[in-house]
Amino acid sequence: MANLAQNSSDPLVRTKLFQAFDGINDPSLMTPLVNGLQDPNPVVRENAADALSSFSSDPRIQQWLNHVIQNDADPRVQREAQSALEQSQRRGRGQ
Repeated sequence: MANLAQNSSDPLVRTKLFQAFDGINDPSLMTPLVNGLQDPNPVVRENAADALSSFSSDPRIQQWLNHVIQNDADPRVQREAQSALEQSQRRGRGQ
């Protein structure tokens, strides 16, 4: 599925795959999800940010999420990235 997400040109397919990836902590999903943060479609980017919450304890993912918060043009994508980052902070405090 990670390969399909990486290679599909259909934003609806990528969106549905990223929704399915949410909550799955498989390292093979990190690359397609990070690439999803750079997708032209804001719905794809929003779902990629949401699914990356499973990896938000990884400093590299935290950097990507911070980049999205500061630079994405769509406020929904920014909010989703902020939410994913906050999940990491809550985990760090044991909540």
